Amino acid sequence: MQKKPIGSCLVVLLMILFLFGSAQAETFSLKYLHTDNIKCGFSISNGIASCVGAVTPSSKSLKASVSVKLQKKSGNRWATVTSWYASSAAGKIASTGGTKKLVKGNSYRVAVYGKIKNSSGTLLESPIKISGVKTY
Repeated sequence: MQKKPIGSCLVVLLMILFLFGSAQAETFSLKYLHTDNIKCGFSISNGIASCVGAVTPSSKSLKASVSVKLQKKSGNRWATVTSWYASSAAGKIASTGGTKKLVKGNSYRVAVYGKIKNSSGTLLESPIKISGVKTY
């Protein structure tokens, strides 16, 4: 039986702990380089879904756009029921949303897809935020 050096076992253990700790931290707070904030709002009242989304660029020189999609669970995938789109001037918040009457007996969520572009129109970042699932 061959003995493994304690030093190499310790290094492997430290690497595993470091990688697990890093992955765990990223799970709870996604950081974007060019996006200050991305918001997603979703509520259901009397069979009407209210959906809203907003994206804030991190610099006054950057332009933001946002697409808010109301999605319905269809088998193992999410199908878009309706969507709203807005863009903003440089440095401003892009926000949009609306309402939609729902069909009973389904699961719904809202997905917010942002885009951050520089002054020449080059896409820098595509932040995403998805709401929790609600059943009506």
